[in-house]
This record gives sequence, structure tokens and C-alpha cells, in this order.
Amino acid sequence: MKKFTLLLTVLFMASISFQTMAQSNREDAKKEMKKEKREIKQQAKKWRKKGYSEAPGAQSMEKQIYEVYIRNMEFDKNGKPIYLVSTGIFTGETESAAKVAALETAKRDVASKLGSEIIGNVKTNIRNKQLKKDAVSVTEVITKSEALIQQELGTFEPLTEFYKETDNGNIQCALQIAYDKKEALEIAKNVIRKQLEQKLNLDEKEVSDLLD
Repeated sequence: MKKFTLLLTVLFMASISFQTMAQSNREDAKKEMKKEKREIKQQAKKWRKKGYSEAPGAQSMEKQIYEVYIRNMEFDKNGKPIYLVSTGIFTGETESAAKVAALETAKRDVASKLGSEIIGNVKTNIRNKQLKKDAVSVTEVITKSEALIQQELGTFEPLTEFYKETDNGNIQCALQIAYDKKEALEIAKNVIRKQLEQKLNLDEKEVSDLLD
């Protein structure tokens, strides 16, 4: 009987503990949501203050910014960002021309970020694996490969897309894109792999030692 009473007591206390934890988690979630909404509203306010507005028929500025916010908050099991988020701003005579150029600017930034990360990994591999390779030559090839990486990234729709008219009557487009980092790195490595083989006459194993 004592054991049964003790078991009931333990279960009762556990139930209270779980309820308290659940309530605490809900409160934390509410606080985080309020903070998130406040930050999104502040960002939208800054864009509007600069003279930008949404494209006709597009989602509200707040909803678009929320999509970027979500991508920036996604991490893999190792705590690394899942997406590469980049901004592109360009001025053109029409909205469509400005958008196309702004997208290319954002993609160029993604390619540059990928190149920088790969260069850092290559230098680490040369040092740790004691590879007899000229880091300067390898770095130059990778840097020059960024334009090719940009082309291979393909086309996609931006998460945010804002416009404003400039003083001289042109249209400025400011947009943000998000690219799956794992996928983007794979694309970049494939491009760089071919370039290293062609430009520095490295074989498959030598390239793998540098990149992997």
C-alpha cells in the first residue's frame, strides 16, 4: 500500500512538473513571438522610411520580411545556418530591369560568400593535411570561379521585393533571396573542382584533398 501511495505521489508531482514546464514553454514562445513581430515591424518601418513599398499585388512588407526572418532562424543539428540569405539592390529604368539586376547582385553576393568559405576550408586543409600546394594559386582559381558559381545557382523568386522611384525618375529594386547552403556549397564545389583540375592540372584525389 505504501509503495502504491508513493507511486501516486511521484506521478502527481511529475504531472505538476510537466504542466509547469509546458506553461513555461508557452510563455517563452509568446514572448519570442512578440519580440519577433516587433522586430519585423521595425524593419518594415525602416524600409518605408527610405521610400520603398511593395510591388502591386504582392504580400505586405511585414509578411515578406517574416519569410526572411524564418530562414535566418533555421539551423541544422550542428547549429549552422541552413540558408544563405543575401540582399541585392539595383536601379533601372523599369521595375523588371531593376529586379533582374538586383537578383544578379544578390546571387553574386551568395557566390562570394561561398567562395570565401571554401577558401577558408582549403587553407585549413592545406595546413592540417600538410598538403604541398600553393595556397595563393588555389585561392586565385576559387576567386575567379565565383562568376561561374553565380551562373550555376540558377533562377528563383526573391523572399522580399521592394521598390522606390529615384529622384531622376528611375526605379530602384531592393530584394532578398535565400539559398539552401548545403545545396549551394555542392554546386560551388563542383564548379571549383573542374576549375582546379583545368587551371592547376590537379588530379581528382588532389582536388578532393583540398575541398573535402
